[in-house]
Amino acid sequence: DNPFDLRRFWEHAVGTALVADRLCKTQAIALDPPPSFDQYWLSALLHDIGKLVLGLFFPTHFAKVMDHIDPSSSFGRDFREAEAQMGHVGLHEEIGQLLLLQVDAGERVVQAVGNHHTGGKTPDSLSALVHLANNMCKDLGLGYSAKEKGVYSPAVLEALGLSETDVQRLQDTLGASMTQEIGAMVDSCLAPRKDD
Repeated sequence: DNPFDLRRFWEHAVGTALVADRLCKTQAIALDPPPSFDQYWLSALLHDIGKLVLGLFFPTHFAKVMDHIDPSSSFGRDFREAEAQMGHVGLHEEIGQLLLLQVDAGERVVQAVGNHHTGGKTPDSLSALVHLANNMCKDLGLGYSAKEKGVYSPAVLEALGLSETDVQRLQDTLGASMTQEIGAMVDSCLAPRKDD
């Protein structure tokens, strides 16, 4: 009876990491300086680790947040907005930052996880990449909730030299092949292990 959907969480996490990887490897966006593979992969994969904590250890609160997500309202167009509007002790990105600080994940990774919704005041290349990949996944139907849509920070778009039309073109390019690749990877990760 826990409202936390582990598969959907994993699809979004893996999806964000794979989209970030594709954007970097194809040089589809200008990243100066380009983040290292381990920085962007870890940041993208774990950007919502705070949701995992909330979903597994605070399921009642998590369910209330999920009930308030409504893309047509200004109250909670996505998990983070609904979470903030309800009042909070700590947003999921702050919880994620605390966890990553505890394991010495590195300052840039901690910052990217903390800024994955806003991009930060002056987004560096890693924070901008994670923000972009996170929102692109939502627009590709790989958000934690199917109702969530990407909300792009103007500061991130400016830092990357992109317009919303450019982002749409990137999504069209990645589109169906990415969602199939992500689905296959998640199926592989969640498949029962066979005893050798």
